[in-house]
Amino acid sequence: MTRSTITPAEAAELQKLYQEHAARTQRAHLALAAKGMESAEFIEEDMAAGIAWRQIREILGKSGQHWMA
Repeated sequence: MTRSTITPAEAAELQKLYQEHAARTQRAHLALAAKGMESAEFIEEDMAAGIAWRQIREILGKSGQHWMA
């Protein structure tokens, strides 16, 4: 279930995670374009972006819901 409130500490963590997710996603796109989907660089950045996204969803209480929820 989606949470209606978060703590200040969670808000700070969300801000950090959103920035990390954006940076990792951008690096994954660059690695994909330059080296391809099978490259270690792409795989590492893609996995890290996914981890950040799952942590964001956990804080927001959206774990287990559709990714667009």
